[in-house]
Amino acid sequence: MITAEIIMALDPIVESAIIGLIGVFVGIGGYAFQNWQVKKAERERAEYVIKRKKYEEWTKTFVDGWYHRTRTNTPIPDDLVLKINEANNMLMLYGSDDVVKAVINVWSSGPEPEAGKLLTLIQKVLLDMRKDLVKTGLNVADLQFLRVV
Repeated sequence: MITAEIIMALDPIVESAIIGLIGVFVGIGGYAFQNWQVKKAERERAEYVIKRKKYEEWTKTFVDGWYHRTRTNTPIPDDLVLKINEANNMLMLYGSDDVVKAVINVWSSGPEPEAGKLLTLIQKVLLDMRKDLVKTGLNVADLQFLRVV
């Protein structure tokens, strides 16, 4: 039979075991949390690299189209239209919600929007891209760097 004396003798052993188990669980939890944080940071870095590349592609193709349209005053060539469409599609997949909405606003502004309105819409796209990549306090009014050449 288990007597009070035996129970009293087991108390330090039980306490030590419980403390040991708590230590093991805390260690495993800490390792799992650290591993999750590292994987999260790696995933965010990979997403950043992809987004930056897609944003650069869109900006370059859109500016090429803008330059062609304003300099030659002729329709954009089919090969450039295909590049612009591909860049738009990639932006729809990889861009943040704000970037996607800003691009949709550009394309829904009509086939021949007023130059000033289009410029503001493009600046909004660029600002939203910037906000998606880095923390910034800029707003559209600050983005007067984009000029029609």
